[in-house]
Amino acid sequence: MSIDKLYEKIDKLALDFPIIFHYNHLKKEVVFQKHWHEKMEFLYFQKGQGFVICNTKKISVNPGVLVVVNSNEMHYIESISQSLEYYCIIVDNLLFKALHTDICETKYIDPIYQNLIIFKNRVENDESISECINNIIEEFNLKQMGFELSVKSYLFRLLVLLLRNHTYLTLSPKEYNARVKNLNIINIVLQYIEKNYKESITVEELSEMANLSKYYFLRLFKKTTGKSLIDYINFIRINKAEYMLEKTDKNITEIAFSCGFNDANYFSRVFRKYKGKPPSAMKFK
Repeated sequence: MSIDKLYEKIDKLALDFPIIFHYNHLKKEVVFQKHWHEKMEFLYFQKGQGFVICNTKKISVNPGVLVVVNSNEMHYIESISQSLEYYCIIVDNLLFKALHTDICETKYIDPIYQNLIIFKNRVENDESISECINNIIEEFNLKQMGFELSVKSYLFRLLVLLLRNHTYLTLSPKEYNARVKNLNIINIVLQYIEKNYKESITVEELSEMANLSKYYFLRLFKKTTGKSLIDYINFIRINKAEYMLEKTDKNITEIAFSCGFNDANYFSRVFRKYKGKPPSAMKFK
């Protein structure tokens, strides 16, 4: 997934069975995949430890934990173990649509995908949920006759269990519209930072881009991303620098300047802050 697409338009979903299912392995490093989409996403962890960041919540994960990513939640994953392994299930609301709108759609499915109903992000020690997820995984892995029907039935069951036992809050249509509006505003800014991290970036130009006052823009940015503007920009730059240290022959000073830092010593201090070691440890390991 390209990190310059903070809004992820998921177009790989088949219309006749709109689910993405795959198994992921993440190495011991920050995997910066900050993005959001309208689909619901379920992350079921099998091995290792790490964090899933949903909006501003930092959720610890380990084997047996299910993370529910609600529609329109900005999210990414950090690994803190040698290997963080998990199943990812992304489900389009089309899967639950009937030819004729019924009470299930209007009362439950539409509100879930419209963020009028929001589930708790972290689910653990719920045997019914774990059994349901494991049955979905088994059906996908075996792909026996009728597995699509079985997967769909278990997903309905999963939604029922979440509704009954793991609902976080409900939003009014006004609150939902405000959330989507804020995501769209910040998404434009995040994409700009991703493309221009090598250049000098000011609060003035970003707040003007968002058509907000500097004060309100900084508050909204922190509320949406969980990071201050400076922290976020440095985070982007340091991750770019880490990649260049590992994959290119450029020296540390060249990399510092190519990633938007004007001072190599300052770059080294910031790198140590984020990575827990100096850039030389990456370059000469």
